Amino acid sequence: MSNTIELLSEGEDFGSPIMILGGTEIYGTYSYVVHEHLVFRYTVGSNYIFRVESKVQFTSGNAAVESSFDNRYKSYYGLVSGELEKHIEYGYGTWYSAQPKKLDYRPKKEISYRTITSGFNINLTLGRTESIDADVGEDGYGISANSEFSSTLGLGYFYQETRTIQIPTMNAQWLSLTEGAAWEYTTFNNNPDVAVTVYPGMLFETIPAYPYAMRYNGEYHVNIEFVTRRYFLGIPVSTKTQALEEIIMLDVLI
Repeated sequence: MSNTIELLSEGEDFGSPIMILGGTEIYGTYSYVVHEHLVFRYTVGSNYIFRVESKVQFTSGNAAVESSFDNRYKSYYGLVSGELEKHIEYGYGTWYSAQPKKLDYRPKKEISYRTITSGFNINLTLGRTESIDADVGEDGYGISANSEFSSTLGLGYFYQETRTIQIPTMNAQWLSLTEGAAWEYTTFNNNPDVAVTVYPGMLFETIPAYPYAMRYNGEYHVNIEFVTRRYFLGIPVSTKTQALEEIIMLDVLI
């Protein structure tokens, strides 16, 4: 059983995912994380617009149904971050891709209506967000939406920005030192005996690497941290931290 924190719904304009990545990472008998990532791409002139939707399930030993897990360990803290980095190609020299640039991320704690413009082309407006408060049907990771990103470029998708339950508490924000965003989940201890699934995602862009064309025009790193704790008489006596990373290569030649 999972508590859904955020629901996202696909729009049709991005088409099908160009990549699906992920897996199940088990940390001893204390916890495991199931993660999956859908990568979408859209081309506008010389700009590549990427959208990554992630699904991350945090399961503590206490929440796992398999008897092999230690049920004394309960969910305490979760963190998911998405960071954009240059790709470096080595050969008869060293070549760098452009630095991918963040455009939008979700979920957020509050609904925010905004115009999204290109980070590379000062004359390019990619689109705007607006409230629609509508059920768009089950498709991809989501089943409902209350906002929509739309564009005259034929690019759009639906998303839900408000939280659907209060456990755990979510803190979402842009990162200050890198191109990316992070989603922090706390107060699991109010509901420790179930798995929790979250759906963070990001919209970003990049451009071809010059002067040498490169297969990979940037990287998107998804970092996941999950902390479980064992308690005795309400006092934590042991803490276990599970950490993993999924590196998504932004391939524009698929």
